[in-house]
Amino acid sequence: MAATFCDAGFLSVWFVIRHQSKHSPCAEGDSPGEATHRGGGSERRLGRGETPRAARGVEVGILPLALFCNGHGYFVQRTFEWMHLQPYAVHATYTFDGAGGVPKQHRFREAGLWLVEDDEYYAPQRFLTFDGTVPKDMLLANPPAGDLGTHLNALQSHLSGIRGALAVARATGRVLLLPKLTCYCDKTWGGHDNIFKSKCKYPGAEGGDFLPLQCPLDHFLSPSAWVEAGVPFRTESYLRDARVPKAVRDSKIVRMEVVPRGQLGGSGPQLPEGASDDDVHTAFASLEHVPIVELSNARAAFCRFNNASEDAIFEKLMNDVMRPVAWCSECHPEGCAHWVKKETLLTGRVVPTRGVHEMFCRDYQIPPRTCK
Repeated sequence: MAATFCDAGFLSVWFVIRHQSKHSPCAEGDSPGEATHRGGGSERRLGRGETPRAARGVEVGILPLALFCNGHGYFVQRTFEWMHLQPYAVHATYTFDGAGGVPKQHRFREAGLWLVEDDEYYAPQRFLTFDGTVPKDMLLANPPAGDLGTHLNALQSHLSGIRGALAVARATGRVLLLPKLTCYCDKTWGGHDNIFKSKCKYPGAEGGDFLPLQCPLDHFLSPSAWVEAGVPFRTESYLRDARVPKAVRDSKIVRMEVVPRGQLGGSGPQLPEGASDDDVHTAFASLEHVPIVELSNARAAFCRFNNASEDAIFEKLMNDVMRPVAWCSECHPEGCAHWVKKETLLTGRVVPTRGVHEMFCRDYQIPPRTCK
């Protein structure tokens, strides 16, 4: 907007509306529309070639979505990649974990778009990451994209991997570097839509070819809870930032194989399955100066801290940050048995919604410790 009298007046009204709102100032919602209507604006069908106008002398137009991306188009569909475009603006909509600033900031961090971190964020650190590949026995369809059972299995795999990696990172004093995680189905707000009818894609986006997708963390966990608990972590886009020290950015990632105890003794770094923190210290002793270590199977990596007090602290941390969000979708109008395979239905629950429809939900618990 230009700094004209009309535009300044429009923004003044918008500012007042936002601060009178009961919602978060970050959740701007319909306040621009309300600002135009307070000035006498109205809605009507436009004639061919007519320029849209709102109240207070403000012209309203439709921006091309490929260049002015909403959150789903950028973070989930990633239309800019296959269209080979550099977006002009990205709006952090279609996020979960509430409408506050933290989950929106996290989405930008995941995409490498959050550029206002302080110098400490890029200080030299040692990192721990893990192989986020979903095991083949969890892929229930071929191809797996769009298969709900596969997607639900993948979420369980990701949760178990994150728990194991958090434990090893804590035991070694390293910062967790979250890898790319794959999802095979999209997500809707509170499950209030039939995602099955649109082939496991957000309704309205079924024409896109974006499954499987790079799964945002807020599709199954709360980034806000991680920040509040002070968990040190980064996303995989961190290594693509030029502000990261070159010694870290260009370093070779050392892979540590997680193997059954009876198979220890091969070449290369190894960690026994169901390790204690003492096992971790032994396995990492020669890797003190290695910037990035990757666990081959974080799901099976860790059992417990031998110090009871430290173990209790870690379990409390898991209760704080590993609170998985249920995956839900409505099944209207035919009912969930029509849309969801019988074997997948048995892994979740069907509940009534809106009085006349059904909703399928799969609940997740905090992943248990893995002891061998």
